[in-house]
Amino acid sequence: MVFQLAHHEERLMIMEQSLTTTQEQLSQRVAEVVRLEQNVRKLTTELKTIKERNTSNEEEIGEQKVMIDKLRKDLLGAKEETHASIQEGMAYKQKASKLEVELDGSREQERMLADQVR
Repeated sequence: MVFQLAHHEERLMIMEQSLTTTQEQLSQRVAEVVRLEQNVRKLTTELKTIKERNTSNEEEIGEQKVMIDKLRKDLLGAKEETHASIQEGMAYKQKASKLEVELDGSREQERMLADQVR
C-alpha cells in the first residue's frame, strides 16, 4: 500500500508538472494570440488609412486630368489665336507694302507733274 501510495504520489507529481507545463504553454499561446490580435488591429487601421489616402489620390488625379484637358483646350485656342494674329499681321504688312509702293508711285508722279509745270 505504501508502494502504491508512493506510485500515486509520483504520478500526481508528474501530472502536476505536466499541468504546469501545459499552463505555461497555454499562457504563452494566449500572449501570442493577444499580440497577433493587436498587430491585426494595427494593420487594419493602417490599411484603412492607405485606402482613404488612395481614394483621395485618385480623386486628385481625376481633378488634375480635368485641369490638364482644360489647359490643353486653352493652349489650342491660344495657338489658334496666335496663328490668326500672325496671319492678320502678315495681311496688314502686305497691305502696308502695297500702299507704300502706291505712295512711292504717287510721289514720283507728283514730281513728274511738278517738273512739267515748271
